[in-house]
Formats: sequence, C-alpha cells, structure tokens
Amino acid sequence: MKKLIFGGITLFFFVALISCTEKQPQNNDADIDAVSEPAQKMLSALVLEDGVSKWTENEQGIMIIEESSELGEPVQVFMIQDAENPDTFIVDEKDAVRENSGERKFYHILTAEGQELWMQDFYLALDTIPGVILSENAFMYSKPNVGAIYTDARKLPQYHFVGIHESESNNDFVCISAYIYEWLGTLGTVVSKQYVKADAVTRDTIDLEVLQLFRVAESLNNETAKQEVLNDALSKGGRFRYLIVGALNEMGISVPSPQENRQEPRVGEEPNNTILQAYSVVPGGGAVNASFMDDEDTDWYKIHVPSENKLLRIYTESGLDTIMSLYDEAGEYITNDDDSGAHYNAQISEVLSPGTYYIEVKELNDDTGSYSLFVTLTDIPSADPYEPDNERTSASAIGINEAQVRTFTNSDDADWASFVLTSRASLSITAVGENAGLDTVIVLYDENGNFLGEDDDGGRDYDANLIMTLEPGKYFVRATTLDDFSFPEPYTLSVWDSK
Repeated sequence: MKKLIFGGITLFFFVALISCTEKQPQNNDADIDAVSEPAQKMLSALVLEDGVSKWTENEQGIMIIEESSELGEPVQVFMIQDAENPDTFIVDEKDAVRENSGERKFYHILTAEGQELWMQDFYLALDTIPGVILSENAFMYSKPNVGAIYTDARKLPQYHFVGIHESESNNDFVCISAYIYEWLGTLGTVVSKQYVKADAVTRDTIDLEVLQLFRVAESLNNETAKQEVLNDALSKGGRFRYLIVGALNEMGISVPSPQENRQEPRVGEEPNNTILQAYSVVPGGGAVNASFMDDEDTDWYKIHVPSENKLLRIYTESGLDTIMSLYDEAGEYITNDDDSGAHYNAQISEVLSPGTYYIEVKELNDDTGSYSLFVTLTDIPSADPYEPDNERTSASAIGINEAQVRTFTNSDDADWASFVLTSRASLSITAVGENAGLDTVIVLYDENGNFLGEDDDGGRDYDANLIMTLEPGKYFVRATTLDDFSFPEPYTLSVWDSK
C-alpha cells in the first residue's frame, strides 16, 4: 500500500463552528442606565497548518509564543467597528514583532477554551468550513471556470486539508484556502480563495473523521492500539474505507466483506462476481456504490436498453484505476475501456440496439477500495446551432469571455470559430467535453490561415487549453477530437481573457 503523507487532521473538524455571532456584555443592574457598548462581532475561522503558534502580546508590544495549534482547529476572530464607518465591522488585526524574529501581521482570536490570543494571518481561513482534497489530480483555478486553470497545471496535494468558502462556491467549483508547506520556495505556501473542481474535494464529516483516525493510527507504534483505532475507522464507512482496509492488510489482518456482517445485500455489493450474479441497474437511477474486496474481485451489472436511438454511457468515479467491459445478452464481447473517464476511471459510451447488456468492472492494479458506478441513457445529441462550421470559411463567431456548447457530430468532425481582439491580451482557449473522457484538440490560426499554436491535453484530464498572448486582430480556432466514435459528443468551446 502506498504511504500517504498529509497534515494532521484533528477532531476539531467535527466541532460545530460558530459563524458570524455577537459577543454580548453581561447584564448588570448597576449599568442599566449606562450607555451600552456596541455588540462585538466574531467571525469563524479554521487553522490551516498543524503546530503553528498562538501568541500573546507583552507590555512592550512583542508577540510571545503561548501554545501551538492543530490543523482544522476552529477559532473565532474578533471583529471591531470600522472607525470611518461604525455600521461596518472589520477584522481586528495588527502588525507586530515576534520574539527573536521580524514583524508579521496577526489576527486577534478567541480559542475554543475562551483564551484571547493572536495568530499570524496566513495560517487562518476566515469564514470557512473544513474539507479535504480527494483527487490526485486536483488542478487549481484562479476563477470558477475551466479557462482559468493555471498555466503550470499546479495541483493541490491529495488528502490535504483546506478551508471551503461556501458562499463563493457553486455546483461545479469549490472556493478554497489552504497552507501548503510542500510548496515552500516554489509556488508559495499560501493559497487564498482559489478554486478546484467540485468533485476534487470532500466536506463530508465521515470522510474527514476517517482520515483523522487513519492519521492517528499511522502515528501509533503499539500494534494493539493501532488496530483498535483502524477498526473504529472501518466501522464508520465513507469513501476512504480502502485506506483503512489497506492499513489493516499491511498488519496481516484480513478484513471481512461488508455482506458478511449484513442480513440483506444491497445493489452494487457482493456477491456479483459472475455474469449470472449480475445486479440489475436502472439507467439514470443515480450512483451504485460498490467495493473491490480483494485483488481478484470482479463486479457484474445488468442493464436494459428499451428502444432505438439511445446513447448509453457507463462510467465509474473513484480513486482507483478501473477497467470496464461491455457484453450483449448472449455474453458476446462488445467493447472495453480503461482510462477514458476522469482520474484513471473507466467510461464506455455506445449507441446500442434494444436489449439486455452486461457490464464487467475490475481494478487494473488489483487494488481494493470503493467506487461508484453510473449508468445513463439519453437521446442522441443533435447537431449544434453553429453548424455548418467544418471549414475556416464557414467559421462562426465567438466572443471574448464567451462559452458555447457545441457538438462533434462524429470523431471526424472539425468545428471552426473566429474571434476579434481589439487590444493585446493573454487568452485561454478551451474545449471541454461534457463527457469527462473526451480528448479534444485546439489549433489557432491568424486571419490569413497561418498556424499560430495548438494544444491537446493542457486542461483538465484530456481537455484542450491553449494559452497564448495575442496582438489585436482576427483569429480562427479549429476544434477536433482524437477519440473514435460514431455519435454526437457535446463539448464547450470557450475563449477567456486570463488577465
């Protein structure tokens, strides 16, 4: 099992956080006639790094270390009235000199134990809830759109703790802040209000607690104590169950399959190791959650296609490398796939005749762990309104900072678009498949048809993302795909000013 290294994740994750609240003065009969002081507001925050210092200020205004913090620890930050606008509250902060060191900016905080202390600003994420990076390919974006991916394709470390800004997140992108020590001396350690794809991060409390218990277990030298902590984590379930199973296996401890401890099996779980044991899955019925219990486990599923002209799409989501094969009702092989989905997941898209079909799912490296299977059945997409646009002379216009949903009618289709720049700009031109495994290519030409640049996989997964600085003028974009298919595949073509 691969050893995982991530910052300490503490049980502070699971303390209910107080958001923006008021600290009210105590009532005193002697003060009834006195003018009451304005309410003092507090803002919730999370500590972004393990072992950072909390400070007190001495009489000379020097910050002295008082105690250390733990990653994920919730604190409250004092907010004071703005002198220029008394109706507005601002963070209580100051620049101060640390003992035996230089000057830094500090926030005034209140700990869970009621202590008023100070903490350096870049170790805190204000107004956030806890989260953890799920994916090993969690690319970072400066804005909540695919065109804002960083040109160096920087990725956040898997299993790293982050603070999630819920108010600035949406269904597709999550706004995060983090402190990443591993980036010291290269990219800078502080990540403030940047974005990751929503499926690259979890805020599920069970997932966070299982990771915390896994960390505790990894730090224990006593085998009995370590097993007890891992068993506790195992009982909680969650998507990181495979980490716990792997740790127990390393200790020589066999982990029973979930069905051995359950009266009634559920869809997606054992036994479904042969085509005769295949579980029936209803397309569009949501995720089927399942697990590979050992290195020889194979899962079978059965689906029904009721009518002609339907596009069947089958894919997995997991931290594993899944392989998928499709068979007809007689058990005859149709096709298979390994990595066409996101993050080494399998994905198959086929237009099939009505009938019953079987899906076989395996893990390429014989790893154990959990995955989710999705099956959808939709009408075959129609041609987009920008057609015909197969030649440069028939290119349709696209604006700067515009996104257009288009369709490759088949794998040989080429879509052309044109745009006009009125001033020098650095642009990000992207082609992002609706199907996460679609492999797109972007080529850029000038007004006279001269080649300027191209990109294949510069975006997330197999998405094209061509980044160039261009002078004023008219330009042409040609979008194609490297995949082989005979049915329409939707994608989004965008031209973003990356300033």
